[in-house]
Amino acid sequence: MISRFFLFFFFFNISLTANVEIIKIVDKVKKISLPVSKHSAKHSAKHSAKHSAKHSYLNLKLYNPNIGEIIYIRFLKSEGLSNTDLFKLDRFFRDFRENKTVKIDRNLYLKLAEIFSFFKNAKYIVINSAYRTENTQLELKKLGYSPARKSLHLKGKAIDFHINGVSNKAVYDYCFSEKIGGIGYYPKLGHIHIDTGRFRVW
Repeated sequence: MISRFFLFFFFFNISLTANVEIIKIVDKVKKISLPVSKHSAKHSAKHSAKHSAKHSYLNLKLYNPNIGEIIYIRFLKSEGLSNTDLFKLDRFFRDFRENKTVKIDRNLYLKLAEIFSFFKNAKYIVINSAYRTENTQLELKKLGYSPARKSLHLKGKAIDFHINGVSNKAVYDYCFSEKIGGIGYYPKLGHIHIDTGRFRVW
């Protein structure tokens, strides 16, 4: 009996000691962490931000008082606007005086969506003037306005607008910081001008 008990105790003690050593080794392994280089971490964060931005949604909620219509469009930035949405927007941006449409610069829509989506308290973009025909330009001159002779409104590459819920100064500052093409600030007229031409301000 004594010899059997001794053998049992002997082997049990060996097993217990082995388990303790294994636990110690596992604890040491857990404490070891592979160093992550600053470049790797920065690259990972940058990649994540790019991926997030690419797959983010953009919103466009527009009101055109000249024709009394409202349009709301939501789309994935990575996919862009659908042909159906583009057709609706081109019609929405028409010269209301002559009821004529033109293919609006697609980049103008994207810029507007980025501006609108940036301001969380934005209600909708109110269009003052978008596409204009030559005849409309002449009419504006007769009314005492001074439209540019080579205005990008004539090519469907410009828009005058303001955003309900956001000050024009805030919109202007954002457009300036993003260098969104041409940017005009008209505090007396109550609107902002942007176009898809080269970066310039007035």
